Amino acid sequence: MLETERPEPRPIDGYIMKPAACVFNLETSRYHGRCSVPARLVIVVGLSICLTQAFGQESAVNSFYVAGQFDGLSAAKNGGGAGVEWVHRLSGRSGMDLGFYSFSLAESRWSYAKMAGYSRLGENTTLYGEADLGPGRQGTEDFVYQIYRAGITRTLVAGRFYAEVENQYNHIANVTDDLLKAGVILIPWPSLACRLNYHFSVAGNTDSSLVSGQFNLSRKLQYMVGFAVGRATPVLFDLLPRNDSAFASRELQGGVMIPVGKYQLGGGLDAVVLPDIRRFRVFFMWKIPL
Repeated sequence: MLETERPEPRPIDGYIMKPAACVFNLETSRYHGRCSVPARLVIVVGLSICLTQAFGQESAVNSFYVAGQFDGLSAAKNGGGAGVEWVHRLSGRSGMDLGFYSFSLAESRWSYAKMAGYSRLGENTTLYGEADLGPGRQGTEDFVYQIYRAGITRTLVAGRFYAEVENQYNHIANVTDDLLKAGVILIPWPSLACRLNYHFSVAGNTDSSLVSGQFNLSRKLQYMVGFAVGRATPVLFDLLPRNDSAFASRELQGGVMIPVGKYQLGGGLDAVVLPDIRRFRVFFMWKIPL
């Protein structure tokens, strides 16, 4: 999963791969279509705080990302996708992202607009939220693509150790999934960041349970390695199944980010193994400072 830039600690997406402008920076629900009321309130309040603070500040840092991917499947047609994202960062305490992405894989196509934001509350707590909304089509049938995410990151040891709790609601085609994530972020050295997460379903029509991790090393280049293993609905890996079951799943990803003048170019490989299909992905991105 790609991770957006944020001041330390930067909230990360639950599983490894998500096409967005974000892989290499550490700081880089299932009620049949209804998000639970508490989750909706947290998301709305979180985004409202983030956006209010974002537009209320002056000294801004902006970046523009262009991202893309090529997907190969072992038992279906290949696909790919691309998108753009504007990352607006402010004086270390708040920021927002706006983006648009479009993808196709096998007989499925979907697009979505992304709105995300975060805000630091006090010195030790960061609140963040994200909403991805758009239409899709699988064969001759239309479907909705909705992902809502809200979380809190808490500093336990400044600059070294953080705890994170996140709720993610997915409503994609016939799958509804409300996932709770509990994780930790460890920074043993300034150049190395490690994170480990446990994700499990609390509502919906699947029964996902998996462990994920990501390791970021920053030298002259930036390196990233990540994994996810457990039982999960395939929609977590951008695969749209005909049923709503969870399957034994494994994901492994690695990438590198290279500075080129004032720009940064990145890319890597991602592999997902399910019982009856394998998906291989090549992804790339271009970061443009504004």
